Amino acid sequence: MDKNYLNETFVLDKTFLKVEEGKPVLKNVKIHQAEIKNRNLRVYPKDILKKAFIKWQNDSKRDDSYKIMFADHIIRLFSGANVFQSVAGVIENTWWNESENAIYADIRLLPQFQGGKDIYNYINEGLKIGISARQIGSTENGDGTGKVTDLHILGWDFVFYPSFNFYTSCNDMVYETIEKFYECKDELCKIIEQINEQTNENKKNNKILNKNEGIDKMQEKEVKEMVEKYKKELEELKRENDNLKKKIEEYENKKIEEQKKPKITINNSQISYRAWSDVNKTRLRNILYESGNEAAIRECFAHVPDIEKMSTWGWPHHELRAVGENSYELILNYNGVMAAYKALAGARGGGTAITAKERREIARHLIKHFQNHLKREVPARLKQLAEAKDLEVEFEYDENQEIEALVLENLLFFIAAYGLAEVTAKKVKVKDLMEKILISLKEAEIIKYDSEVTTDKEKLEKVVNIVKDNFEEEVTKENIEEFVEKLIKTIHQIHETLKQKELEKEIEVKKMEYKDIEEAEEIFKTVKSKEDLEQAIFRLELIKAKKEFDLPEKMLDEWFVTCETVEDIEREKAKLRTVLELKMQKEKDTDKVDEKQDNNRDGDTGKDKETKKAKTITTIIDELKIKI
Repeated sequence: MDKNYLNETFVLDKTFLKVEEGKPVLKNVKIHQAEIKNRNLRVYPKDILKKAFIKWQNDSKRDDSYKIMFADHIIRLFSGANVFQSVAGVIENTWWNESENAIYADIRLLPQFQGGKDIYNYINEGLKIGISARQIGSTENGDGTGKVTDLHILGWDFVFYPSFNFYTSCNDMVYETIEKFYECKDELCKIIEQINEQTNENKKNNKILNKNEGIDKMQEKEVKEMVEKYKKELEELKRENDNLKKKIEEYENKKIEEQKKPKITINNSQISYRAWSDVNKTRLRNILYESGNEAAIRECFAHVPDIEKMSTWGWPHHELRAVGENSYELILNYNGVMAAYKALAGARGGGTAITAKERREIARHLIKHFQNHLKREVPARLKQLAEAKDLEVEFEYDENQEIEALVLENLLFFIAAYGLAEVTAKKVKVKDLMEKILISLKEAEIIKYDSEVTTDKEKLEKVVNIVKDNFEEEVTKENIEEFVEKLIKTIHQIHETLKQKELEKEIEVKKMEYKDIEEAEEIFKTVKSKEDLEQAIFRLELIKAKKEFDLPEKMLDEWFVTCETVEDIEREKAKLRTVLELKMQKEKDTDKVDEKQDNNRDGDTGKDKETKKAKTITTIIDELKIKI
């Protein structure tokens, strides 16, 4: 994402000026504000500004230069300011005001520097002055206006004027410099032309060669040097002009490219129930990447470790809907959310390539959609994933210990890499290590496929020995990294193989279970994953449910249209049975009444009775369906 140079100004006056221990200080000064549109048409979200502020605080603890304030921004295009003369103050205390969503600070002025002296005199005379944030960031609109999506604070400075938009000021400066160049160029050309005319005139009159008349050789040398100097300055200005023209052209091209980018609007008021398999994820990813809309990207993908690399984006759960030429709405897809949740929970191995911290963040992202947009109960497993604790361990060992201790240490880091635990320290006694690792191994997918492994000790030994058997060399401290890499790769391969075998066994069991359904064989041919199997079972249960009832196909389609899971089908089947039982009872009661009436008149024909029966079924189902 392109980053702009963003300035924000806050005004202060003499009321802030105090004297502490003989030194002038500015107390309780607001230096930044969130959640309010400023005169630059920018809005800083609270979480963005607070995150940038905490980062600045950490930077300033490490490097005091972050605390220094200057009289006017020193980082300006075409600026030639003397940095040391501009030093004006030091930020001593900073804090976040939660009620105002603002950053406050205490500032000590440095009157021993010219900049600090000027600022002190200016404020002391009762004149107003501004404090402006020196920062770099990105905005939704890409031109320095709108909602700020990314921010890095460099510091704060005193300024005598309101802040300005980077692109506008840069462009104005470029054109102003070009105009000055042309003015200067004309003046220089006139001077050079006059010097050349005078020199030629002197040569004609033979004055230059005559030491007793006109300009002597020393003067001639000075004139030539002056001419050469002006020529060089002119060439330098020409080069500067070319560079400035190039900058303008690049800026204009950039504006054109910005206009070509897809426009994405996040629409959380609509929910799509389109099949997730029908959503083109590659197209979704490409359009979002081309748009450069970071907010939309982070809304669509629950995991975005690197905004610049779309290959790192994971757990998508939205779709794009075209609303105009190169304009789209980003809409939440219910089935996409469910697919992301199942992947996170390990239905397709999706939860094993991330850390525990990342899993929690993804889970919380999905919970937000369940609560705020889908208005549905959050699955219990998703809540567990969002609240999972890190495994905190320490590790220490004697260099003379057996290499198995080193293997166990790296196995712990392997577990962390696969999201089963998160290592936050580096020391633990070897005798405690086995227990610590086993806590997390109980959750490991690879163990549950092996019925011969029962105790915790056997589980751990099984994992280590699997790799030892495939590692040709003796494990030493020198090749431990290679061993661990092999460990990770081998366990992952075994996991996938065992998972596939388990899937094949489950498919065979389900084939036997649904062997009486004609469509079963064809449906099972498409099963390649656990998710495919779940979808196949859903389709077969739906077919099975419809065959249970002797009712028109269209009526059954309408009855089961809202079903999304096997549990939904079972619930609707129970409702339909209740409806039919009530209908049969009502029909019996009606037949008794009709039988009495038929004794006094001709009865209906068989065809009329069937028509009447069908209408009665439809009417009763419609009535009771509404009630249920």
